[in-house]
Amino acid sequence: MIACGSLTADFTVSGAYNASTNWSFNFGDGSPVATGNGTNLVIPSHTYGPGTYLTRLTLTQPSGCSHTYSRQIVVKPKPIASFTISDDSLCFDGTNPVSSNFTANSTSSLLFYDWVFPNNSGVLINGFGLANATWNVSGNIPISLQITENGCASDTITDTLYIIAIPTANFSLPDTGCTGVDVNVVYSGSAAATDAYA
Repeated sequence: MIACGSLTADFTVSGAYNASTNWSFNFGDGSPVATGNGTNLVIPSHTYGPGTYLTRLTLTQPSGCSHTYSRQIVVKPKPIASFTISDDSLCFDGTNPVSSNFTANSTSSLLFYDWVFPNNSGVLINGFGLANATWNVSGNIPISLQITENGCASDTITDTLYIIAIPTANFSLPDTGCTGVDVNVVYSGSAAATDAYA
């Protein structure tokens, strides 16, 4: 039996025994041995962490004859994904694409990397756990990564890339005016009301 991260094992016994049969079950991880007789041969569920375990069920007849059944349990470590972004705040002028580099915490040929770059206009994989992505849009982009090692997948980790649209700074005012008289300056750019003006 093989699992990833942790395993809660349910044990089912299918063998020949009777009410006078005594049994013991060794979980293989140092936990107390479970025991009983043939009238209650129910092995409790057991939780395992990463490691390799040899479980053993021993059936003993009143005559002293016994037989042991063994089975191996392997729980592989669950990998942990994380990554860094070379620049997580980019300015987009509406024309020229912007890009950033992404580096996984573990870079190895033994790992499979599943990157997700929403709304991208191009992705370049530079190596194991290394990627570069390009965008032609502004917005908050959720970047995610899941890694797989020895058949075990990590949780998906997500970080945000902020692509900020550069506002235009257009305004108009009268061509002529009089000294000491205020004139109206009309802003017609794309800045948000919360932006600063100078």
